[in-house]
Amino acid sequence: MLKPGYRFQLRPFTSVLIAFSFLMLAVSGTVLFMAPPGRVANWTDWQMLGLTKHEWGGLHIWFALLSVIGALLHLFFNLRPMLNYFKGRITRRMAFRPEWVGAVLLCIGVFIGTKFGLVPFATLLAFNEQVKNSWEDTRTSAPIPHAELLTLGALAEQVKVPYETAAERLQNHGFGNLAPDKVIADIARSFTVSPQRIYEVISGSAGHGQGFQEGKGSGRGISSGGHGGGYSGVGRQTLADYCANKGIDLQQALARLEQAKMKVSAEQTLREIALANGYDRPYKVLEIVEGRTVAE
Repeated sequence: MLKPGYRFQLRPFTSVLIAFSFLMLAVSGTVLFMAPPGRVANWTDWQMLGLTKHEWGGLHIWFALLSVIGALLHLFFNLRPMLNYFKGRITRRMAFRPEWVGAVLLCIGVFIGTKFGLVPFATLLAFNEQVKNSWEDTRTSAPIPHAELLTLGALAEQVKVPYETAAERLQNHGFGNLAPDKVIADIARSFTVSPQRIYEVISGSAGHGQGFQEGKGSGRGISSGGHGGGYSGVGRQTLADYCANKGIDLQQALARLEQAKMKVSAEQTLREIALANGYDRPYKVLEIVEGRTVAE
């Protein structure tokens, strides 16, 4: 409890403000130094200590502002001692002193070294770029920089997947009915997943057991067992991948399916082709693709 008549003192407030602001600046600056580039951080929903790169950037800006306010208050309370640093010790008049001249020259040196890429300034910045770029994995990178800002329809076009197929894949993974003009970042935020996860689902590379489960609530899960066996997990492969793995000519496979009056695309999974054409299991589609039978 505060004693009666207690007066709030700005000097201790300023000292503590500067100390804590400096601490938060050091922490946020270290995190941002190590953080991946924005195109990677936003795409993968990168986080450190529960905060995204954007949130760390916001903290860094605000605590920098608090540090400036604290520095101005500190300068106000210590204006006379500060002015004494610019006076000669004997004459007590304005004069050059090695201390403040050295401080000014150091700041000028850092500015020039950074501006013109001199060692060791350029070395530190190059190391920073290496740390940031080490996060990037080309196997899971976005099709274009900042693809999270695309609409669902535009991303499907980038991946070369028909929008109807992309929408069905998302629905099968529990994302519900989505309009083509919905922005990927907004979809990811509303379902608490990364934009990368949306991309994986649309492109057909999303594995089961991650995030939302395929067929959730639809009651249409497919068992690939029986009827010749050897089809376990094959329903997750796209038609193009299956043909490539089995050495089947893709165009010939497409012609066989079209002859069977099936509406298909090479980027659809075998499971999606089966469901879209009235089959419960993909083995019927495989028999047609392999030329072992023709649909009635």
